[in-house]
Amino acid sequence: MASQGSSPSAVFYCRGLSERVPDKEERAEIEKIIDDGEEHTFYVTNTKECAASVKWFNDHFHGLGTKKRSIELRYAVKCQGQRELLKCVLAGGGGVDCASIAEMTKCLEMGFKPDQIVFSNSCKMASHMKFAEAHGIRLTAADSISELQAIKRHYPSAKVMLRMWTATPGGTAGGALDLSKKFGARPGEMAALLSAAKELGTDIVGVSYHGGSNPAKWEEAYLVSTFEAAIGCLEEQIEFGFTPEYLDIGGGQARRFGPKYRELFGKLLEKLPENVRVLAEPGRCLAKPIQTRVVRVMRVRENDVILSDGYFGGMRSQREYHQHYLLPAKRPEARDGSEYSGKMNVVTLYGPTCSSLDWFQKDFPVPASLKPGDWIAWSGMGSYVDKKSSRFNDMPQATGYKM
Repeated sequence: MASQGSSPSAVFYCRGLSERVPDKEERAEIEKIIDDGEEHTFYVTNTKECAASVKWFNDHFHGLGTKKRSIELRYAVKCQGQRELLKCVLAGGGGVDCASIAEMTKCLEMGFKPDQIVFSNSCKMASHMKFAEAHGIRLTAADSISELQAIKRHYPSAKVMLRMWTATPGGTAGGALDLSKKFGARPGEMAALLSAAKELGTDIVGVSYHGGSNPAKWEEAYLVSTFEAAIGCLEEQIEFGFTPEYLDIGGGQARRFGPKYRELFGKLLEKLPENVRVLAEPGRCLAKPIQTRVVRVMRVRENDVILSDGYFGGMRSQREYHQHYLLPAKRPEARDGSEYSGKMNVVTLYGPTCSSLDWFQKDFPVPASLKPGDWIAWSGMGSYVDKKSSRFNDMPQATGYKM
């Protein structure tokens, strides 16, 4: 906070996960919070962006192809649990993808009906299955015989989608978080799962998969082959005497490919029986734009800058995904909206804890004038940020504001 008569702290605006720096309205809110005395990391949730995110999904995944079919939204709560975004999902006709009692409880309390909730965790705790059973949440997923056996014991009314393994192109090196190392039954394993389900009396109702998160480039051949493989799995279920009702394409969609998704899935849905509902579980592409994160400069040295947030706080994904997503604009912008025109220094960004592992970005350009007490604001920081933060050293967690 600036003392009376002194110049205000500098605020430098950068793009984080988004394609833009914070706009004029967001800047005014951020600067008011700072000038009112905020001293720690904070974030601002933009409620207009929450509504815009749901509209983006509906615009690109509803009314597809000649038959005007739609892919139904089941927003991935694990990505960002802000009530403002969940309210917009509900108002926009969507549902949710939940993985735990806490997530299911929150969504039920907000007004989501049990049939709008997919308990899509394919490795569920017994107590969580009992909760879903008691609250009428029926749709779930499994990818192993042991999971089917656990469902039989604790969740007998479940309708189960078998999760299919996918060959994510490039893995994390290609810009997509590869989920196939942990999840999904390979094609040769499906028959054994179906036989076990038949013996257990489990109701198999479809297929789910996840194509990998945050793709670096358009992978049409992969999207087509994965969708067609899922259709093959549905056909195999019919051969075993089951009646498929769902195909869940998971998450991982990227905003910049919206028109391409609309065109491609318009064609792919033509291949699918009309009685099969198609679901999607996006998280990042809806949550990313809704928040701007603002971090205070604590110390400045020749080659590094220590900030009020770091790897053990809200910047964890920076290193986990092996991608430098906190990209600056051509140059950061200042309070008056002008680009910083002075000298830049390239530094490593560290967090505030007593651990040398608490770094999250190397080779990041900052203004040479940066000093303790200044702030850096990154837009597009709504996904997998506070959800992954810890309380190491009992550092204060970010304060939330909304506009």
